[in-house]
Amino acid sequence: MEEKIFSNENEMFKYIKDEVVAKQNVFKCYINEIKLDELANVPILTSLFASEYDVSEETIAECMESGVVASLPFEGVKKTIPAYPTSLASLSERAGLFGKTITYHPIEMNGGFKYYPDECQIIMQEGTLLAAHSNQYAYLRQDQLMQTAMLGLEEEMGCYEFIQGEYSPWMTKISWRFPKAKFTRLGITATPALQFTTNDVAKCGANLHATMEVENYIDGKKEIVSCRMGQSLSCTHKDGHTISDFKNNIEMVFSLLKDSEEKIMELREITILHPEDCFMNLVRHYNLPIKAGEKALDDFSVFRPETVNAFDLYLYLWNITMYLKAEKVPATKICDIEEIIARTAHLNAAAWQKFDVAK
Repeated sequence: MEEKIFSNENEMFKYIKDEVVAKQNVFKCYINEIKLDELANVPILTSLFASEYDVSEETIAECMESGVVASLPFEGVKKTIPAYPTSLASLSERAGLFGKTITYHPIEMNGGFKYYPDECQIIMQEGTLLAAHSNQYAYLRQDQLMQTAMLGLEEEMGCYEFIQGEYSPWMTKISWRFPKAKFTRLGITATPALQFTTNDVAKCGANLHATMEVENYIDGKKEIVSCRMGQSLSCTHKDGHTISDFKNNIEMVFSLLKDSEEKIMELREITILHPEDCFMNLVRHYNLPIKAGEKALDDFSVFRPETVNAFDLYLYLWNITMYLKAEKVPATKICDIEEIIARTAHLNAAAWQKFDVAK
């Protein structure tokens, strides 16, 4: 299942509803009823396996990355299905076993399953095991989340524009902007935007991140960079949240975006004395990709203002994500990097001073 990119909101909603949610089965079974067996990584057997498990050859090829099939009860019958790579993390939690042995030899998890008579929640998609969550996991249908967001944003913000949507089994990500809320303050022109992320394979939940679209220089060209600002709102899967809780979060988007505007102004009040050193100190401290960080620093060094503030550096940190996208880095990895960069927006003046040190 390769990552799909959408430029049309209705097309993405239809895909999520008809090709994702409609092809999912969510059911419960006991952990000690799960058994893993090896799926031989032999390309010549791909079509044979596809026929045996009633899935496409493409799906079998992708499942060979996990190397296992799972046997479990489904609708009263013991069923054996290929395990998609996304399932391994949640299976490991159900077995209570972790580490390199489990990573390289997943069938060792069978030794852990037998000790857990508890129920778990299985998500199966297109004949493959997508995830095996705890019984407390709150399954939030992605089509309902997206529809709730679309209706709520129109009601709360008056109008919005769909920027882009991305879907993969690991991550669903949607960005919207609010052009009528565009503002200019203290020389900064920004357009408020919102990023929505969710998935069915981890504990992340349904998340709303306030972002700002600001012009910036990337590789010598002026482009629009989207950077997270302020707080995020989340309905986590593990806390039993519902679509109603997500709707409540949508109703808070306006205040979330206003807080983001004020966060920009706060960062602009912090003067940086050694900007190049401060930038790389941040990159190293937060374990951001060095190569992309150095490219972002080059952008900053060429176009930096005479007097630099914390927002100037924060904005160029987001260039790192643009370079990673250009390198076709997986969306989940970029999302992790975005989470890390967003933390620096919450540093106070004293914390910035610790990084503002010359070599």
